[in-house]
Amino acid sequence: MLGIFVGISDGFLLLKYSPWGAGYGCVVTALYYLLFPAAITGLAFFFILSPLIFTRMRQSIAYKQACADDWVTVLLTGHQYNALDMPNSADFALSTAPPGVLFTFRSQNPDTDVFGLVSASVDLGIPTPMIRPELRNITYDFNARTFSGFCLYDDSTLPCATGTYDDRSFLTFDVSVNGTRTLSRSLYKEWSKDNVVSIILYRVDVGSGALTERILQTSAGNCPNLKVCLPRDVARLDGVIAAETLVPLGWMLHQQSIWTEDCTRPSTG
Repeated sequence: MLGIFVGISDGFLLLKYSPWGAGYGCVVTALYYLLFPAAITGLAFFFILSPLIFTRMRQSIAYKQACADDWVTVLLTGHQYNALDMPNSADFALSTAPPGVLFTFRSQNPDTDVFGLVSASVDLGIPTPMIRPELRNITYDFNARTFSGFCLYDDSTLPCATGTYDDRSFLTFDVSVNGTRTLSRSLYKEWSKDNVVSIILYRVDVGSGALTERILQTSAGNCPNLKVCLPRDVARLDGVIAAETLVPLGWMLHQQSIWTEDCTRPSTG
């Protein structure tokens, strides 16, 4: 700041006392007293705001690059505070493929406990197995912390997936699909940061209780959106995104809708 002050002052003095500027001494002096405070004020504002500016830039870069090395990116979008009739959505897309949504799950007020498959598009012209969800919808009881779901391409009137979850300490999910049970648990007890869902979810060995493969991990948030990364370790050869992944994502979409209503509401302070 001192160097800037000296530089500007020297520039005005040279102009004032040079042969070219001798006849303009009064004008130069007036400009000096007008422009110098403005320049100093502008620089002061820049230095005050620069941490916020560079933080936003870093957040923007992190958001764009999130999930770049993973298998699938899930974009959670919650409805805004003044559009509660609009659906919350979870768009699934391959992380390394050309832009295009594979399929979308949505939930909507007043049925926020229903996480259903709305649309599917799997033809991206890529030589990989068709990516598809194991479940076509999931219904949650947020009071009892239970859920049930119906399998894709299954016309049965009975759910193929049932289970429980617990979000009061470590976030845990106990999912059974046609008799096959899987457990998953968050790495940390705190599953939110600044009211934003922040989770690393691991598969749990039913016998030993040890954490094994990482199932999903939240990445950068950018209200009203939140990216969730599905690692390549959980990619199945048949291209199916398993119920043990979909069930937590449905719960996360519900939490995202709560956060989005808050982060889109104008500040009253």
